[in-house]
Amino acid sequence: MISRQNAPQDIQLFLNNLQEEVREKFPESTPEQTAWDLLTRLEENLKAYETAKIEAAKCELFEGRASTLSEQFQAARDHILGELYGEIRDRFKGLYRKLHEEDENNFDATLTPDGARSTSKSISTAAGNILRTRCTAKAIRIAWGYAFTWLWRNV
Repeated sequence: MISRQNAPQDIQLFLNNLQEEVREKFPESTPEQTAWDLLTRLEENLKAYETAKIEAAKCELFEGRASTLSEQFQAARDHILGELYGEIRDRFKGLYRKLHEEDENNFDATLTPDGARSTSKSISTAAGNILRTRCTAKAIRIAWGYAFTWLWRNV
């Protein structure tokens, strides 16, 4: 049998007495006290729930406003780009017809935005569509730069 090394000989009696004293000073709670404690916890949980509900409503409102703002921005962007590409198309058609007026009087071109990144372009002549491609706005700016430089030097 293993002997006790550092514990006093009457440790069991001491622990039993300590347990009785704790029970005397802190008796088991009455049903009323248990109910009171439960109601207090429920009240705290209800306050936390109401706060979370208010925050959720704020977040939903913010999400709705952000979504509306994004949709309106994209609609305005598409409208402005549509007008800009229409102007560019008309100027390009006029320039191309002027450069090739002998054989390209029926020339037509379409230049339409395809989102914010790229454009779809097709060029039509009397023989039909000769070019259908996607090019970036940077490529269009470079092409226009070459066209205006050539026009400046030769006209």
